[in-house]
Amino acid sequence: AKAYENYLRGLYFWNKQTPDSIRTAIQYFEQAIARDPHYALAYSGLAESYAFGEIGLPPEDAFPKAREAATRALELDETLGEAHAVLAQVGFLWDWNWAAGDMQFKRALELNPGDPEIHHMYAHYLSAMGRFPAALAESQRLLELDPLSPASRNHMGWNYLYAHDFDQAIEQYKLVLAIDPNFAEAHRQLAEAYWEKKRFDESVAEMSKRFELIGRKDEVPVLEKAYASSGWKGFWQKRLELLLERSKHSYTGPSGIAFNYAQLGERSRALDWLERAYREHDHDLVYLKVDPAWDSLRTEPRFQEVLRKMRLAD
Repeated sequence: AKAYENYLRGLYFWNKQTPDSIRTAIQYFEQAIARDPHYALAYSGLAESYAFGEIGLPPEDAFPKAREAATRALELDETLGEAHAVLAQVGFLWDWNWAAGDMQFKRALELNPGDPEIHHMYAHYLSAMGRFPAALAESQRLLELDPLSPASRNHMGWNYLYAHDFDQAIEQYKLVLAIDPNFAEAHRQLAEAYWEKKRFDESVAEMSKRFELIGRKDEVPVLEKAYASSGWKGFWQKRLELLLERSKHSYTGPSGIAFNYAQLGERSRALDWLERAYREHDHDLVYLKVDPAWDSLRTEPRFQEVLRKMRLAD
């Protein structure tokens, strides 16, 4: 019973999706395993935390831990769809083995067709592959299975964002925030949709709210001052400075730095960091084919070469 309680607490913190909450979730899943070393679901929860959580670990540390925990879960219970889904994510986000990821997702859904999180993860995979009608169908199924969850509605917004339907994305994010005004990820993605629509004041306001919610409120006045004095470019210049400083203390994916340079219009530096992200196997690159944040670089030969190396080019 105590192991089960620890597992449920782990799920609770996992669903909050902040770096601190994911680290707390890991602690609870590990406590559940310590109490019951044969608790397959606890291993699966631990695997999900390492596979999807932003916990400051470099991917070469996080994904092997995810694979190890998921493999152990399946040794204990081969029919555990959640663990197959984690292996699908490892194949997708870390191995960049698109066929293996697809196969594991299908196996996970065969075992757990009513699990909303597996539909959620599979929709991400399908979007990354540019298969938007299939991704939308998975997103709609997720919402049917978990209609009251702000995360489910937020994912629908993400689906529209990556399909470049920014008006629909904004509508979905507003619905999320009507349910839960403190859902940090909705503020982040709404900010991106706003800047794609050139609504920069609203974008900065949403990013500021997100930083307050994830424990980085000290950055807010600095960024808002930069925006007030130097506009959108000044905002991104200051954000880049803060990101580079933070990278000295915890893992920061090179794609994030590349993304900042892209927003500043510094194409050569953005491409340098993007190529570094490829060399370091930065898992955020799986969305390179579809993420609107990279649209300004798509015609660059160096960008196209990274897509080819990842087998994401059409």
